[in-house]
Amino acid sequence: MIVDATDTPRPAPLHTRVIARLAAELDRVLPPGLEAFPELETELPGRSPEVPDLVVTAAQVDEQARVRADQVVLAVEVVSTGADAVRDYAVKAGEYAANGIAHYWVLDIIDPASPGLTVYTLDALGEYRIAPRATGVVQLAGTVPMVLDLPALTARRG
Repeated sequence: MIVDATDTPRPAPLHTRVIARLAAELDRVLPPGLEAFPELETELPGRSPEVPDLVVTAAQVDEQARVRADQVVLAVEVVSTGADAVRDYAVKAGEYAANGIAHYWVLDIIDPASPGLTVYTLDALGEYRIAPRATGVVQLAGTVPMVLDLPALTARRG
């Protein structure tokens, strides 16, 4: 949920569950020195700061009030309503690409029984290459190589 950092509605429990679980999964596989941070204010030059649902960046940014776009290794947005979809899939993708964020994931939980992941990777021309939407258990390569069980991110405990 990226909006101007003012008057942003708080996420619903499912949205929060997914962010917490994804952060834990990322922290489990990230190399030393990188860490996943939920809702970290991110400076995009020429714009108001944005607050991605999750960013992966250097662990020592915990000494800063906010991070710069050039410090973000991965930005993640969780789409939990149809109203968020256009902004997350198109508008934010354009903003993040224009600011050099090399990796961007959109995790779609509009249907919690069938969550999907779309991976954007910045190419040499500064444009995102978009992988087809993946569902189920996903094998990811690149900066954050991991196996990610998407349904486990949305499932209730118990």
